[in-house]
Amino acid sequence: MQERAPPQLTLYVAAQSDQEDVGPGSGPGQIVRELDEGFANVTVSATGDWYIAVHAPTLPEEFVGVWNYELAVSIDDYYHVLNPVDPFLHLVDTDQTSALLVTSQLTQNTSDSKVFKEWMDLSPPPFTIFAANQNHTATMGIRNSYCGWSNAKQIMGDQTDMQGTGTGVQMGMTTRGIGDKPREQFYVTYLNGSSSYNAVLAKAGNSTNSGAGVVGGGGKVWQMVNFTTKAQQNCALMFNLTFCDEVAYAVPSNPKNYSTDSLRDLYENYTSFYYQNFNYSLQQIPCNTDAGSRYSLAKGCDDCARAYKQWLCATSIPRCEDFTNPNWYLQPRAMGQRSIVNDSYMDMDYLMSSYTPMLGAPTLDGSPKDQTWASALASNSSRNSWIDEEIRPGPYKELLPCDYLCYNLVASCPSALGFACPNKGRGLEASYGHKPDNNSIMCSYLGAVYGQNAGEQAIAPVFRVLIFACLTALLLGFA
Repeated sequence: MQERAPPQLTLYVAAQSDQEDVGPGSGPGQIVRELDEGFANVTVSATGDWYIAVHAPTLPEEFVGVWNYELAVSIDDYYHVLNPVDPFLHLVDTDQTSALLVTSQLTQNTSDSKVFKEWMDLSPPPFTIFAANQNHTATMGIRNSYCGWSNAKQIMGDQTDMQGTGTGVQMGMTTRGIGDKPREQFYVTYLNGSSSYNAVLAKAGNSTNSGAGVVGGGGKVWQMVNFTTKAQQNCALMFNLTFCDEVAYAVPSNPKNYSTDSLRDLYENYTSFYYQNFNYSLQQIPCNTDAGSRYSLAKGCDDCARAYKQWLCATSIPRCEDFTNPNWYLQPRAMGQRSIVNDSYMDMDYLMSSYTPMLGAPTLDGSPKDQTWASALASNSSRNSWIDEEIRPGPYKELLPCDYLCYNLVASCPSALGFACPNKGRGLEASYGHKPDNNSIMCSYLGAVYGQNAGEQAIAPVFRVLIFACLTALLLGFA
């Protein structure tokens, strides 16, 4: 079984014009680049004739086959392009058989601008995606190469098949996410459960054309990202909802009882119903009145409605994780239910073991601090009883909503509506998580993606240069 990548080719470039002696053993007067995961480039200021050599190392005995590579020379820009420091692609979430990823923001223009609308109207969208199981040996050694991925792909989006009928990769534009800016979205399906994958954002050519004779025609790839699918089938990816349109993550599910569409309708109907009731109450508040009669000079009814919708969607549609996920900040749920996998209950000795859902709870006998996994409401049920009654997902863990969603709701709405947040030791720890200062996702909030960054930077050349770029696809059989 192949466990490592083949050795890399080496690119040799003369250090001056008319220098014919390049390659292994030709001395220090040359530029030497060993390819990194199938990619290398060299930039020189050049006139006259310039010599290049490509050298293949001796193959280890476990490899046989031939080398395949592309070599390009340009005076305009790189033919093959790699961004090795910024993936420009972010994981949103996974379930057992699929993953949802989005690009970074594609523009900072506002929604009423021409540029914003042009991005959203792009069809097909500008990027594609490559992905492969981390154990997929064909991609070992060529993961920085558009050419390599194209030849050894396991999964690839097709810009002529945006619904993923033939590829299993659905693509399209979205504004969902922090900032509400245009992004491209990829929904990758037909994955294996409990499996780790590599994925790279890719662009064929220079967005307008590709192939030989085209500046940038060899394609571009970005830094690779990794993700792992969930092990259990009671968490299902849910996105593109109508009302809770910012929701995009795995939710408690039971495929034996609900299809994806019927599950989406169930969550939609629940949240829409409660929002409508809230809206009736909000209409009784004097919003459009003089400053002396308003409930707040800092907040208005629009702020209240927006805060309530964010809170309602985040708390009514819980973010689901595998019950086997060991992260400390996840809240176990529905532990007393039968597993939907084998229709069995959890071990009773474990269920009756001591559990303290809130470290700050009172310490009197029989208080919330003196509980078991089976007796504690937080661990033996979902945060909303209708999930247990209607969906019956079995044991899972919840990534709790961020506490600031509740605090923002209380601060934005009139006190007459009666909103309040639980105190520490009185329900807070079992109901809400806390968002850290870094970009770690340790609580659930709408628009969250993994690996937030500042986005791609474009660097323009300051002088005319001769550019060499070499990418290789190592198509080798395993002995």
